[in-house]
Amino acid sequence: MLAKLAKYKLQLLLAVWLVAMLLALQFQAKNQLSEFDPENKLLKLTQASTQGNELNKILAKIVAEYKTDVIGTAGTVLHFSTDNCFCYTLSQPHIQSVRQLSELHGYTNIEINLTKNKVNAKLWQLIPSVPAIAVINDEKQLIYFGPYSSGYNCSPDNGLAEPFITTKQPHQLTTIASQEKGCYCNLAP
Repeated sequence: MLAKLAKYKLQLLLAVWLVAMLLALQFQAKNQLSEFDPENKLLKLTQASTQGNELNKILAKIVAEYKTDVIGTAGTVLHFSTDNCFCYTLSQPHIQSVRQLSELHGYTNIEINLTKNKVNAKLWQLIPSVPAIAVINDEKQLIYFGPYSSGYNCSPDNGLAEPFITTKQPHQLTTIASQEKGCYCNLAP
């Protein structure tokens, strides 16, 4: 009888611990819920330019640097990250599924860790948050820039980039998803 009671207490303690951990994880994730572009950098940039935008030019330059041997053969998907971003870790399964989808549709994936590369100081200033993604079509035009998804789970159910990857249409208008809320690590200017 005493052994049964001890087993019951252990199970109860384990259940309480598990619930506490899940609540802590949910609290941490909800604390990460933020705007992708809280200072409206991207909105200001797109409103300021009438003949193509600065972001498109900078991204095209990056593609040229990374993809010198395959330029013009397919579109490109740029995946932006930084070190020590909880949201990047949380969204890894979704990011991986987007990479696979990109490859399936003939895109070249380029990973850019902004912390390690400092590829372009201007780019660091333009990207408001990570994880972020840019989809560039076969004509080297930016067709999507923004977060992978919205919502605090950063899951494929809330995916934003996938329609731009699966629908390869020439001369699509650029979509910049700057007003999304989700789990993003905002970059300091």
